[in-house]
Amino acid sequence: MKEKIAHTNLVDSEILDSYSIKDFLSVSSVAMFIFNEKGEILVFNKPFKFFFPNICTGDHLNKITKNNDVLFICRLIDKIEKINGPSKEIIPYKNGLTLECSVSLFKSNGKPTLLLGSLSFDFRCDEMFLVQQLVYTLPENIYMKDLEGRFLMANNFLANTMGVKNSSLLIGKTDFDFYPRKYAQKYFEDEQRIIETGIPLINEHEKVISNGRIRWFSTTKFPLFDKYGKLSGIMGISRDISLNIREQRILMKARKEAEKADKLKSAFLANLSHEIRTPLNGILGFTQFLKQKDHSLEKQHKYLDIIQANGNQLLMLINDIIDISMIECNQLRIKYKTFSLNKLLNQQKINFEHQLKQSGSKLKINCSPGLPNGDDGFYCDDLRLTQILNNLVGNAIKFTQEGIIEFGYTAEKKNLTFFVSDTGIGIEAEQQKEIFERFRQADESMTRNYGGTGLGLSICRGLIQILGGDIWVKSKPGEGSIFYFSLPVKNQAEIILKK
Repeated sequence: MKEKIAHTNLVDSEILDSYSIKDFLSVSSVAMFIFNEKGEILVFNKPFKFFFPNICTGDHLNKITKNNDVLFICRLIDKIEKINGPSKEIIPYKNGLTLECSVSLFKSNGKPTLLLGSLSFDFRCDEMFLVQQLVYTLPENIYMKDLEGRFLMANNFLANTMGVKNSSLLIGKTDFDFYPRKYAQKYFEDEQRIIETGIPLINEHEKVISNGRIRWFSTTKFPLFDKYGKLSGIMGISRDISLNIREQRILMKARKEAEKADKLKSAFLANLSHEIRTPLNGILGFTQFLKQKDHSLEKQHKYLDIIQANGNQLLMLINDIIDISMIECNQLRIKYKTFSLNKLLNQQKINFEHQLKQSGSKLKINCSPGLPNGDDGFYCDDLRLTQILNNLVGNAIKFTQEGIIEFGYTAEKKNLTFFVSDTGIGIEAEQQKEIFERFRQADESMTRNYGGTGLGLSICRGLIQILGGDIWVKSKPGEGSIFYFSLPVKNQAEIILKK
């Protein structure tokens, strides 16, 4: 084995001497070096040392190429023999730059023995060096690709975007090595179109997956030509505009919400004026009737009942406006006390049955308490709970022509879940979240058909949230609705501690 190695080294030495290659290298201004089939660097000149000052004779080629493929040199020799000429290889260099290395083959007795490498970039040219440094330091993604989409040059800003440690790791690779296929395919098709047409792609918005996140870049790509005017690849410059895109979307969403809120506010004010004028006209009109002296006592009582009903309606409207204002200003006060929950629900049932009887409705009201009498003590604000139930059951009565309305609660360890169900018109799925917003009903036309300001459910949600609970609805159009709200089971000590 030792004899074989010695013979090989002797052949290498003879070739170097016979061709006077050492003398040729010493006078050349181009960075050049010679290596053997094993990848051992045998000799190099001073310009080569400029690029690789730490390389010594006998070092392996992979110190330059950063390629640890053991079959690299075999493939390189095959490639040179196949094309019958020098092979050009891209070598990653420091600061994200690359070198082009032209490799030629020497043969002894018809067999490949030595390889000559020459580096095409001459960094002794200050202008080229400054340009390369500028590309490397700019806070933009800058890169060059060949006609097949392989990276020839890239700066570290791009490397960071693509989730690699150093830009040298990009050289020779394509977008398919880093991005999901559908994105890489789009970038490749855009670049092939530039190569085919010669038309640059300017300020194109590109969607990029970077470090697992979606980011947006404004990208300009244009064709590159060599000194002979031949198309050699493309160059790209891209800038991260993700923040701008997000801000634009936020502004657009805010504008739409503002426009929507403005329309709702206008509709609410128009409806509010109607809701105020209707009871006021009733009060004023029947007050004028009472001024006439020829009415019987029965008619006077009837007019007074109408005036009282319209006054109560107006008072409820004013209370709703005050409540929603106090909820939004966080000024609503809650007065906690312990009371019988079953008694409160039964009283509500009596009130609703009386209301239905007076209106001539055939609806039935059922009440389903979740705890036995005596165990139904609940620490809460009874007036606000009554207000919530009044709103929910009142809505159920308003939107249900026939059938059953049921309300009650179920008890758990830490919560009471109240429910109000009806067999009314129901609510579309996409409208079920909107109905809890101010001035909203499931359908704006309902304001005309059923009346109301659209504040009731918004007040319910505000009160329930202040009491520490939540409200939601399950509904299908034409089948009715079930409104649920939960309230925590508290004691007096907990309330005092929070205050």
